[in-house]
Amino acid sequence: MIFKSTYQILNNPWKEDVPNIDPFPVVKPPMSSWKSSSPIKISDVALWEQIYYEPGVIGVYAAWDPNEEFYLMTYNSFLGENTGYKTLYGDNCVDNIVKELQTLGIELPVRTIKIP
Repeated sequence: MIFKSTYQILNNPWKEDVPNIDPFPVVKPPMSSWKSSSPIKISDVALWEQIYYEPGVIGVYAAWDPNEEFYLMTYNSFLGENTGYKTLYGDNCVDNIVKELQTLGIELPVRTIKIP
């Protein structure tokens, strides 16, 4: 897992300044829950988990702290916009991310965990 701050993502989305991290770390950064009744914003997220990253092309991140169904996408299509990124929020937003990535020719790996 790779984690990035909001500052790292928004100020230089294409710089890979994160060292190689053990894919199965023993200690993960703490997660807190979103406790506000108002919708979450980028400025509310301290830490993001990097879901997909291709330097200079696209980055997809999930809110980690606080832990919420809130995603951030950065890619060249957004560079002409004022923000340079797109956010997705809510229970079905993962489906929208998958569809949008498929239109770009990107297939995210699907992991299934069976709980006895």
